[in-house]
Amino acid sequence: MRDLVGLVPLFISIVLRWLVIPRITVMRQGFVVFLAGLVLAETCGLLGIFLGGPYRDQLFLLGLLGIAQFMPWFARQYIDPQPAGFIPNN
Repeated sequence: MRDLVGLVPLFISIVLRWLVIPRITVMRQGFVVFLAGLVLAETCGLLGIFLGGPYRDQLFLLGLLGIAQFMPWFARQYIDPQPAGFIPNN
């Protein structure tokens, strides 16, 4: 079980990326959660290298894929927010 210890931070980073970040409306808070998720995804790779045992390569690859999921496509909602509510035609 110790060999798969890197999956815990990877799972937390996936939850941060897909459930927490889309609900944040303030850019500074989103950036903090973004960095925390990146660190957790990288932790999966590092723990995989040092504690992975027979799953060393797989955990490192999962760490890289975890980092890749944080490509900042979601940042557009902070920089150019879409109007909300009723907007009458002029």
